[in-house]
Amino acid sequence: KGKQMTKITIDDKEYDTETFTEEQNNILQEAQMAAQELSRLSYLGKVLEERRTVLVQALVDGLADG
Repeated sequence: KGKQMTKITIDDKEYDTETFTEEQNNILQEAQMAAQELSRLSYLGKVLEERRTVLVQALVDGLADG
């Protein structure tokens, strides 16, 4: 059985990562890590926005009761 090639698409063009140099693989790996980190930070931002909303509402509720 032949080894399955890994392909990626960048700007609508397909590339075979099996032909990448070590430097190209390193660049790809860092770009993928950056994308994952951006996704994580986006999620964290949404969590913190929701938490802030809950806290502000708790403050408003507490002030109304006080």
